[in-house]
Amino acid sequence: MNETQRVYTEIVGPNFCTVGEPITPQNALNKIEKYEAVVEILLGLFVSGCYWGDARHESLWVKSLERLVNLPPGVNVELTWVSMRLYPALALLYAGGMTALSGGNYGTFAALLTKVIVRSLTGERPLVLALYPQAVVQDRVTHLLPGLDRHYTPMSDHLFNWLRDPLREFIPADDIYEKTFDRFEYLRALVHGDILQKTGKQIWGAPGQFVWKHNSGRTSILRELEDELDKEGGNWAPFKAGLFDGSKGRIREIKEGIDEMVRKIPWN
Repeated sequence: MNETQRVYTEIVGPNFCTVGEPITPQNALNKIEKYEAVVEILLGLFVSGCYWGDARHESLWVKSLERLVNLPPGVNVELTWVSMRLYPALALLYAGGMTALSGGNYGTFAALLTKVIVRSLTGERPLVLALYPQAVVQDRVTHLLPGLDRHYTPMSDHLFNWLRDPLREFIPADDIYEKTFDRFEYLRALVHGDILQKTGKQIWGAPGQFVWKHNSGRTSILRELEDELDKEGGNWAPFKAGLFDGSKGRIREIKEGIDEMVRKIPWN
């Protein structure tokens, strides 16, 4: 928590939200690199803790993320830079969520998405509804980063590349790393859709790399998860973690909605 407070103090300070700072490729790159440097130590704690920890430690990750997503409003600053202050929290969510899945800690994964509460003037909502790449860094800004100008999911692709080394100790094989990344993003989208529908809205989940991989025929976590559900049924790990009301009917309804969304998204 001391490290969390250090990161918080840095990101709400003047170094990241400068009045009148224009949106340029160099400024965007500088901010991303500065955020990544600031969160490096805390990221290492999340990676290790979410892999090895259990239910006794979930409150630590929840409290840390809650501190970093409930920030004071920016004043007289470009809103793009204000929302980008959530980038450290986004990186922690990805890193912690992926290593939790790799370690079989689905309870930790569920806690990160659903127990962290984001507070604003419009009310409170679980983290999964508020923290995803497109909500933190707009695609038009991420497209300014080197090599990402033509990418469909630029921030997702950037996180995939940047997090590779910090997660290598826990996910050493590149193919398993890619599968874990896709599983995290797809399950996150499913949980997003589930909670969103319960608020009376249409099923939707933030797209990630799994969209263009499925639509291009490269790989498909959509089909893999379908096979997994058929095989494991009520023993499916996310059910045991309390997700989707533990209901096969519920997850199939949400999955149908998210999969239909994926099919409708142009990928090239």
